[in-house]
Amino acid sequence: MTRRLARLPLLCLVVCSAPWLACSDATTSVNLVLTTNPDLCSAAEVLDQVATVVVVVDAPGGLQGVSVPGPTRGGGTAVDFDGDGELEVLFQAPLQGPALPILEVGLSHNADRELSYRVLGFPAGVATEPENAIALGGVQASCPAGEVRKVGTPFNLRAVARPPKVILVLPPDGATEVPPNLRSVTVVFSTTVTAASLAGAVRLVGPDGADRAITSALDTLTYAGEGGIDEQRSLLTVDLVDAIEPAGPGADTFTVVVGPGISSTTGRAFDQDPATAAADGFTSHFQIGSGVGGGGHPCDSCSSGYLCNDDETGCVPALDCARGCEAGFVCDPGSAQCLEDCRLYGACAAPGLTCEAQTGLCG
Repeated sequence: MTRRLARLPLLCLVVCSAPWLACSDATTSVNLVLTTNPDLCSAAEVLDQVATVVVVVDAPGGLQGVSVPGPTRGGGTAVDFDGDGELEVLFQAPLQGPALPILEVGLSHNADRELSYRVLGFPAGVATEPENAIALGGVQASCPAGEVRKVGTPFNLRAVARPPKVILVLPPDGATEVPPNLRSVTVVFSTTVTAASLAGAVRLVGPDGADRAITSALDTLTYAGEGGIDEQRSLLTVDLVDAIEPAGPGADTFTVVVGPGISSTTGRAFDQDPATAAADGFTSHFQIGSGVGGGGHPCDSCSSGYLCNDDETGCVPALDCARGCEAGFVCDPGSAQCLEDCRLYGACAAPGLTCEAQTGLCG
């Protein structure tokens, strides 16, 4: 174990005799400095949940000096991780200690080349397959021969391992001209939540400051999420028991309140803003448009973005992220869902996908 950086834990992923990676070559190496985004999670939370890291090293056209699948002399395993017909090298190491480590990758044959480094974090007792990763990070970097380069590498817990939060609400926050015959509000969480924890934690407040009577139904959405790995989110439909009554000018703003007191199915407590010390709830506002209320509108009265409910007495929001995802998430037009912005990770979890810099989606 190399200890050149005494103030920080240093993890050397390869042994000195590797033909293409050499920790003994102290003047040519890339040091991946794992760094969390405080708006997502803290280093302490990562260390508390992640027991093992897998580092995947790749290069366009394949890594020089790596031509045979299987164990490498550097302590890794050569495998076609992303199915592109070229070999990548995987290293596995425990994640332990009081701080996130620096992952040192010494370079020999691959100096001066732009390499990609993907870091996957796994909890204890699970197979190290991409779909089981609860933390993700990555970066692209090159290192000239004879130099040492320190590179900040995003490494954050994925949504399933973080406190749940609201990522989409419909009608969206700040919406105006909402149909007067609105019959429900839709809330999508960043992960799955328990139904029991929702009791008393979701409210719809009328213009007079009084809570409206509501009922709710909880469903689970499953789709290809960030990195192409299947994700599950909870979808909460909040139905108004009574139709919205007409209100005077300037008195038509409704408030949606969610949390905090909600738990995810993995036992995490709701927190809309992890960057603050306290657990924060979610609040949004929408404004009812002009027109006669009371739920008497026919189906064709539902404006763009709304559909008639089954009994044709009111409008319900169409599930579509185009009207805005919460911070840290981007809208995927193909699925109409809010997906995590892969730019926060610098990589995609699924092999063979890359993070698109313009959209924040994996493709």
